[in-house]
Amino acid sequence: MFPRLHTLDISHNKLVRLPIEIATQLPALRVFDCSRNVLESLEPGTRIASLPLPAALVRVDASYNRVEAFGDAFARCRGLESLRVAHNLLQSCEGLEHLPRLEHLD
Repeated sequence: MFPRLHTLDISHNKLVRLPIEIATQLPALRVFDCSRNVLESLEPGTRIASLPLPAALVRVDASYNRVEAFGDAFARCRGLESLRVAHNLLQSCEGLEHLPRLEHLD
């Protein structure tokens, strides 16, 4: 759909889940803002079938949601440098251990 799109802001909506198209149709996505929604997961897709976020991501703002765990959301995001997840329902940081370039975690 948008193979060259590098910035996406879907903040301030009432999204409960991320659309699967974020993982499948935005390979160049580098900056992603999904803050101030009611997201329960950062894995695009449904409760039954979900995928990791795009590998090109460098900066993600997922603050002010209802995320309880990361799952495999960042499994492909080896270049992620900044992750904002303040004001969620997180119980642990499990799922972030494979982010060697992460410099900012909020």
